[in-house]
Amino acid sequence: MSRLLPADRTNRSVTTVTMLPNLSSPAPLLKPLHLAVRHALPALAAGLALSAGLARAQVDVDPVHPLGEAPGRYRPLFTLPEPAGAPRILLDGQYAANARVGRLAVEVHGAGAPADGVTPVEIVVRVFDREGRPLREPVLLTVEHRGGARLLLPEARTDEGGADRRDADRSVPGTQLRVSGGEARFSLIAPAQPEDVLLRLSAGEAEVAGTIGFDPDVREMIAAGLIEGVIGRSTRRYDGAVSPARVDDGFEAELRHWSRDFDSGRGRAALRASVFLKGKIRGDRLLTLAYDSDKDTRARLLRDIRPEAWYPVYGDASVKGFDARSASKLYVRVDQGRSFVMYGDFAAGEGVTPAAGGGVVAGTRLRQLGSYQRTLTGVKLHRESTDGFLNLFASRDTLRQVTEEIAANGTSGPFAVSGTQALENSEQVQLIVRDRNNLNTVLSVTTLVRLSDYSFEPFSGRILLTRPIPSQDADGNPIHLRISYEVDQGGDAFWLAGADGQINLGERASLGGAIVEDRNPQAPFRLASVHAGVKLGAATELVVEAAQTEAALSAVGTSLVGAPVLPESGTATGRAARVEVQHRGERLEARLRAARTGAAFANTAAGVQPGSEQLGGSARWQASEDWALRVELQRDRDTATDARASGASLGADYRLSPTLTVGAGLRRIEETGRLRGALAGLAANPSAGSYYAPGSDGGFSGAGSTTLLNANSALASYGSGAAPGTVPDLETTTAFAGATWRASDRWTLKGLAEAAVDGQDRHRVELATSYQLAERARLYARAEHQDGLSSRYALDGASSRGQAIALGIDGRYMAGGDVFSEYRLRDASDGRASQVATGVRNVWQMRPGWAMTTGLERLRILDGSGQNATAATLGSDWTDSEWWKLSGRLEWRRLEARGASTTSGSSALTTQDSWLTTLTAVRRLDRDWTALARNYYLATDNHGARANGWQDRFQVGLAWRPVDHNRIDVLGKYEYKVEDNINATEEWRRVHVGAVQANVHPARAWWASGRLAGKTVSERFPVAEGGVQDRYRAWLASGRLIHDLSERWDLGLQLSLMRGQASGQSGASWQRSVGVEVGYLVQSNLWLSAGYNASGFRDRDLSSDYTARGAYLRLRFKFDADLFAGADPVVNRALPR
Repeated sequence: MSRLLPADRTNRSVTTVTMLPNLSSPAPLLKPLHLAVRHALPALAAGLALSAGLARAQVDVDPVHPLGEAPGRYRPLFTLPEPAGAPRILLDGQYAANARVGRLAVEVHGAGAPADGVTPVEIVVRVFDREGRPLREPVLLTVEHRGGARLLLPEARTDEGGADRRDADRSVPGTQLRVSGGEARFSLIAPAQPEDVLLRLSAGEAEVAGTIGFDPDVREMIAAGLIEGVIGRSTRRYDGAVSPARVDDGFEAELRHWSRDFDSGRGRAALRASVFLKGKIRGDRLLTLAYDSDKDTRARLLRDIRPEAWYPVYGDASVKGFDARSASKLYVRVDQGRSFVMYGDFAAGEGVTPAAGGGVVAGTRLRQLGSYQRTLTGVKLHRESTDGFLNLFASRDTLRQVTEEIAANGTSGPFAVSGTQALENSEQVQLIVRDRNNLNTVLSVTTLVRLSDYSFEPFSGRILLTRPIPSQDADGNPIHLRISYEVDQGGDAFWLAGADGQINLGERASLGGAIVEDRNPQAPFRLASVHAGVKLGAATELVVEAAQTEAALSAVGTSLVGAPVLPESGTATGRAARVEVQHRGERLEARLRAARTGAAFANTAAGVQPGSEQLGGSARWQASEDWALRVELQRDRDTATDARASGASLGADYRLSPTLTVGAGLRRIEETGRLRGALAGLAANPSAGSYYAPGSDGGFSGAGSTTLLNANSALASYGSGAAPGTVPDLETTTAFAGATWRASDRWTLKGLAEAAVDGQDRHRVELATSYQLAERARLYARAEHQDGLSSRYALDGASSRGQAIALGIDGRYMAGGDVFSEYRLRDASDGRASQVATGVRNVWQMRPGWAMTTGLERLRILDGSGQNATAATLGSDWTDSEWWKLSGRLEWRRLEARGASTTSGSSALTTQDSWLTTLTAVRRLDRDWTALARNYYLATDNHGARANGWQDRFQVGLAWRPVDHNRIDVLGKYEYKVEDNINATEEWRRVHVGAVQANVHPARAWWASGRLAGKTVSERFPVAEGGVQDRYRAWLASGRLIHDLSERWDLGLQLSLMRGQASGQSGASWQRSVGVEVGYLVQSNLWLSAGYNASGFRDRDLSSDYTARGAYLRLRFKFDADLFAGADPVVNRALPR
């Protein structure tokens, strides 16, 4: 339901808390802020001044600070650090003064503001130099934010256009705000839904990042509802034995949930109730309630607005809100501050907004083995305070969760899922970066935002990212997509319940746990976990976690390798545990880790390999200003096969000059048997056609794909394991040397060479370079050649060789960050809908308004088994004009695989090329007219190995929405869809669809609406079904006219006509409907109407002609919040005054 936005409320007090903390000691930083906010009045704001040192290592120690901490918001003590290797910052040109920035002081005026869509939260930023004095020179401050809040810059009359022309450098991601005199002010307009908005401010190398919480808007009660009842009688006549396909063949949608037939089915009585109310109850508690007795409960979960549904463009630039997001008929929620209890759809897991039923959960730093991601319908309780939180949830449904982990391949997709009947809006998509030397180690987890970071392709609903994702990052670590979603398995409903919580034990320790029980009769599942984090010192942290699962063999069987002994039936119990110690001091950085996962551990959301043991550590000691020592230890074991791998290295780095650093060392590697996933460096190429071939499989609206594996077996796809004795043992000792050279302020070169010193022919060479293109955007390239060394601690056979080449752009912007204002057309299209239409998200800027995405990678196996892969991407996005928005992308990927050897001794080469292109143009013709054209093309060239396939959709949309009056509005579209060799079955399809819809209001007493649509389908069925070709044509015309005869009487007339003809028919089939209705306003908000509908179907070639005629009587009553204020004399004027 749409949100109603109240008036602006800005009278809020301000409290400023200023501190100069040492960022290498995060615990003392949080305590004074926490105490200051705790003792402030709830209506007061909280501010924070942070000191950011020039060393990047110091800035990244504790990257998330509560900028404006609202009372009751939980303070996590342990968070994941930002990914290393962020682009450097240029300090020349108009950014030259940024080099003198020492720290940023930030004040947040209005923390804890209501999420009402209109309240501004003022941000005051003060810039100081290295000596602590205000910096008077003009500097550029980069402002980035993620969430539903909108940015309002100084002197801007409205936030509708975002930063618009006030962005001082539109070629840099984010908004550049010019700070003069050492101080700048801007505002964040509250989102329409409760959520935590991430805000990041940076100037030079000083940076402040944190969250601003927007609590539920505790407002006066609003309500809107409708109660209607209808009784009717109809007669139906059938010329044949076939009944009509639809129950409600007339104009009026029949009420079905509360209905009863009488007189042998010739009569029906029905009732419907629908209500939405929201407002304050009992002081500071907020009630949200929605109910609709005839709601479709299984269309999609977390129902919200779909920007491109029905028509490509709507000509509407208004900001839209959505409340009571649920597929259930009933939704009820009570909020009190950050805590709530609710019934309806909710999402459980990290990265979920409060509006979607999410609350604070333990992050992946503490809770990895016990991670649980679900989207369910049921009851949830979330209780939160500054020192802890508790989540309880229960659901009774027929949903089953599927979690899959798919290797990125250098393109934006589309990526398929294996499950059939995947429910829309139930998906949670995360970007996972794993350590190339230990795939069980997750380096970073980024939750992608629907319609911002990904959308769905138009044929089967497969996931299509808004930017290409390389298979490896700049350091060679493999990248995956983890996709969790729900499917409806049918049958009897069953219970699922769970709980999780965490509490801070002082300022140095956190303790938490989780428990889940899923009583799915087809796949019972239990999960229990505990975790703890302890700050052993100012720079040392200890994390401990243990988890246990009990799951049916059907749930764990696909992840078991080596056939461990398990019970014949029932469930298998699996356990997992991990310990991690991390130290980040000024001179010493060290990390120790140990983990063990049982063979039957079945939590797919944990993303670990069952049946494995890992033990390792690394340390770097800055012995002096120029010398640094490094040591690494690693030991892995496969508990199913007893395969083992171990390695150790010792090295030193020496800074010869400010621009040149060299290093050298020794490394020892031993392997007994083969570990699963050991070849991650070069074997991360998915099978041909499994993710991006044209077809109807694998999508949220398709049939699902059977070519994909479960998440846990995805790790094994990098290389199957082998028990000791079945393959030769491998061992080697190598020496390595490397260098890093800063050729200029923009250009950096790195190189590494490694070779065996024990007489074996094994070596590895890595070359990497990066070039700073612009502020916070760099071009990077990386090349690797290996002969017998797939990574630092993994060996290949003596004859195995491979190459990897990667080229890309690294733009430092927020995943899910707000860029919608760049796509907005004033009075024509809101930014979110335009960006969904284009399907491209800007990564780096060539010049103001012109963004580019580029990428190139090459993975090649010269000798040995496996596939070679090459991927290249190019995209462009132009948003500089207020009248035009253009975007396009081209992606190409080639897979090459050697088949079995022929009699001549050579092996056949199988090649597959895949192409993906999207083109979009949005044009605002004038103040009233908007047009959009776009094309989606996906093709696979199999080079004769099998039939080629391709899909294409071309779409044109038009909207005429006059700004100055509402007398007429028109929407129209034309669409052409082509599919060839669908699923490689020599099946093809051609579809033309056109539609125009208009609403006309020429005078106060007259309303008219009309629709004209047509469709042509030509298709060839698979050979297995006879290879028959078929063709069908249809068109539809309908209209409705309403005339107000007086203030109480109105008359309505409606007419519809549809004609369809299939190939082989000598004549067409016709379906007609006509109806008339008379309405009378009995009293305010109570309307009585009577009508008569007649409909019929006729086909000269069939005997199933039928007609239906009937009359009905309907009573409708609408109400608002005044219905519940009968005791208020202001509302009820019948009371004495």
